[in-house]
Amino acid sequence: MTFGEKLQGLRQRADMSQDALAEKLNVSRQAVSRWERGETMPETDKVVALADLFGVTTDYLLRERTGERREPCTKETGREQREGFFQKRLGKLARILGWTAVIWGALDLLYLVLTGDLGEVFLYAPGLLLRAFLYPTLLAVLKITAGIVLIRFGNQYEQDKKERR
Repeated sequence: MTFGEKLQGLRQRADMSQDALAEKLNVSRQAVSRWERGETMPETDKVVALADLFGVTTDYLLRERTGERREPCTKETGREQREGFFQKRLGKLARILGWTAVIWGALDLLYLVLTGDLGEVFLYAPGLLLRAFLYPTLLAVLKITAGIVLIRFGNQYEQDKKERR
């Protein structure tokens, strides 16, 4: 696609006449017409002004890509690409975090069982039972529960993503 074709397409998408574009760039309507027909090229400062006006890069305007059609690089396109990057990996990330939480919680429970200090807590300090045993146990169970929820979310997200395709 040539510079003139790109310029004409951008101008028309912006619902702008050649006169209106010429006025914004401080040039004649005939100059804009010649640019769009490919008879002449604008000066460098006008190319930069056009890129800013239409929210594209100067590279997009000036490079002719044969056999490849690329859309202008707008702020919306960049945001969509970043969101797409995160959305593609959300299910996997949720599953990884879920399994990490489950393993962490299971290791916490295993540590509580293997330390052997629990017997002394039951015998000599019943008042400390809540702090020494119940609280860490509840935290471990909470980690495991959160992990299971994340794993299920990740699996459901991946399944929904496949169905949308």
